Amino acid sequence: MKHLKDAGPADFGYEFEHLPKIKFISLRNGKLTKIPTWVRLAKKLEVLYLTNNELTELPEWLGELTTLQRLHIANNQLKILPKSLSYLVQLRELGLCNNCLKDIPEWFEKFQYLEELDISENKLITLPVAFGKLINLEVLYLSDNQLIQLPETLQFLKKITTLDLRNNLFKTLPAWAFTIHTSIKMNFKEEYAWNAISVYGNPGTFKSEVVSSESGYNMGK
Repeated sequence: MKHLKDAGPADFGYEFEHLPKIKFISLRNGKLTKIPTWVRLAKKLEVLYLTNNELTELPEWLGELTTLQRLHIANNQLKILPKSLSYLVQLRELGLCNNCLKDIPEWFEKFQYLEELDISENKLITLPVAFGKLINLEVLYLSDNQLIQLPETLQFLKKITTLDLRNNLFKTLPAWAFTIHTSIKMNFKEEYAWNAISVYGNPGTFKSEVVSSESGYNMGK
């Protein structure tokens, strides 16, 4: 395979004439520094994998792929996200793990159908208030950032069942974090767990908060 930004679709196993109807494209592990422009022709694309490349920016035209439901760009070198991504309102999954993002823009509130968001292993210090608009969010990965608190609006996301907060700078968590969903429990182990708030690697102990909250959940230690 050619690892060139101007490589054609055939170099990645896709037929040029099929691009207008294709729904899945994977360009993983390609050492790409830019997304090939021919991807722009896939107007019915639903799934796009760009993980494990060398992308430092995303093109504005990516926002034209409005049928996208799953977009994964983990393990790249992104510092900012173009506002055109806000047009991808059909997204169900968005993976941005292991990049260089310092903040998440307020226009994330456009992702009303988003169910899973992975922004772990970045350089985030805060999260936008707009997260409170992601009403269908079920899984949120925030591990390995520099977060010290959660936005209060997060308490309105009643579908969240998995919240990964490991390896941040949390000294305390709000009481609502322990009761955000009826099935959620605390996880103090090094690995994250499903249906749990995972808090390993933070300066806070959280034990007293669990005991004092009205959740009555087993701490699972």
